[in-house]
Amino acid sequence: MNIRINKKISINENELDISFAKSSGPGGQNVNKTNTKVILSWNVSASHSVNEEVKDLLLKKLNLTNDGRLVIHSDKFRSQDRNKHDCIQKFKKFISSALYVAPKRKKTKPTRAAKEKRLKDKKSRSEIKKTRQNIKY
Repeated sequence: MNIRINKKISINENELDISFAKSSGPGGQNVNKTNTKVILSWNVSASHSVNEEVKDLLLKKLNLTNDGRLVIHSDKFRSQDRNKHDCIQKFKKFISSALYVAPKRKKTKPTRAAKEKRLKDKKSRSEIKKTRQNIKY
């Protein structure tokens, strides 16, 4: 099964390493006896689901371990299944935010009316300040 990140990118679920551990989250005594915490790990550089250009972008933007893995964990809920779903949602959010490229800013020039207004305001401010000066007799 594939995890769809956006229209162009989907990651094969077989590339994800999902493991479970004892949770420190909610659950009372149940926490001490069941493995409800989910740890999702994905090796970005060894992935076959994304092309080299996307890999480079992810390697630059994501906070990865020394061996190039993205590790996400969740112990928000009492059940393993809900934590797994939460972990996958976090994974999608991390990847899509890393792939976002802000549009380049277009340089604009102030309009003629804006220039005239600025100069008019500047002149009126100057006049106000002139009235505050000492008068020489």
